[in-house]
Amino acid sequence: MPRTTKEERKKNAKWFYEKLSKEKKICVVIYKEPSNSNSVKLLCKLCDYMTPRVIAASPNLGIEGCFIELSTALNCCESVGYYEPGFADWIKEKFQMEITYNDGLVMIFEWRGQNDEN
Repeated sequence: MPRTTKEERKKNAKWFYEKLSKEKKICVVIYKEPSNSNSVKLLCKLCDYMTPRVIAASPNLGIEGCFIELSTALNCCESVGYYEPGFADWIKEKFQMEITYNDGLVMIFEWRGQNDEN
């Protein structure tokens, strides 16, 4: 998977959120690869399955870091950690989305907000 800049991931995160609000459900692949250093850190990326765009990436914090980057890209100033008990409620409240499937490799996000009907 090619490297992406932080600015490109921010643009992709906004694209992802807009697409989710229209299509109601999106499958995201959790892409992990060993780091280039001798440590055991994983590079974790959230990538849209149908159009391979990197939505968020974290070289140090894994999936939790991806959600920190995603929430920052979507202009959310407060964050709840991925492994904290209130994460599911927080993501529904702040972003109107829910993770309805997660096996560690794939996540399915479903839209829980309301769309403007024109």
